[in-house]
Amino acid sequence: MTIINKIEYLSQRDPKWANIIMGNGSLTVGRYGCLTTCISMLTDYFGCKQTPAQIALNKSNYSGDSNISWIGLDFPTFSFRWREGNLFSDANNKVSLDMVKSYMVKNGKGEPDRAVLLEVANRSHWVVALWPVGDDILAIDPWDGKTCKVFEKYHNITGAALFVRWDKNKNKGKKAWQGKGQPETPDYN
Repeated sequence: MTIINKIEYLSQRDPKWANIIMGNGSLTVGRYGCLTTCISMLTDYFGCKQTPAQIALNKSNYSGDSNISWIGLDFPTFSFRWREGNLFSDANNKVSLDMVKSYMVKNGKGEPDRAVLLEVANRSHWVVALWPVGDDILAIDPWDGKTCKVFEKYHNITGAALFVRWDKNKNKGKKAWQGKGQPETPDYN
């Protein structure tokens, strides 16, 4: 079951943007830009491609010292929807796996209008979730721009961010998090 396909795999360490400083901070894409690079991959998936450099140079995408401003992100074809920062796992990673799968799959089918980023490695790294594989999740790791199995490589998922296909013009200038409010469950229709 393919959830996300037709996406260019990117590495935050690509020399084209590795030395770019993100926002008003002092941190570079190459060293700390995993989330910036993941968001860049989502721009490709949702059809409004921006490189990690373009995202990093747009200061409205950041707050503080190079930290992504979730609600500041502004793209023409998709929007930030929701951020879960307190995922936890039982001994078999079942809690996190079930929750992430619920974001990615509805009625047994992939959701082409959604994309999920996963916070891994005890809140120190982000990856792009592609699709469930047994008791794991295949993802694109922006460190090297290659796929990995999340639990096999990082052993946990500590957070997630959901993005949805969204036309701000059709929604009176509102972003998805403004137009739909805080979701009560992972079913965001």
